Amino acid sequence: MSSLLNRPQLDIEKFINKGGTSTTVNPLMPDDNQSETPRRQRGRPKGSIKEEPPMRVEMRIPPRILEKIDQVVLQDPILTSRHAWLLKAILEKVERDLDNID
Repeated sequence: MSSLLNRPQLDIEKFINKGGTSTTVNPLMPDDNQSETPRRQRGRPKGSIKEEPPMRVEMRIPPRILEKIDQVVLQDPILTSRHAWLLKAILEKVERDLDNID
């Protein structure tokens, strides 16, 4: 095993002035070997998502089912509310049923 004292020292000033690291390529600077292609916009354009006001729906759920739902919600490692869990469950069920229709 070699001693740390015997290893060549890194020239910190040269490293700082060089910028970056030797293993990364700056994605913003085009490489001479690559043709320039226009960058794709990420995400949706602003204003493309129109907020719909939520509709109020009253549900009648038996207390024993709510108790089971609460047990599942409490065991979930990700903190979610009962409301969010119910919405997710309804959405998953609707998507499953729509897939079966197609």
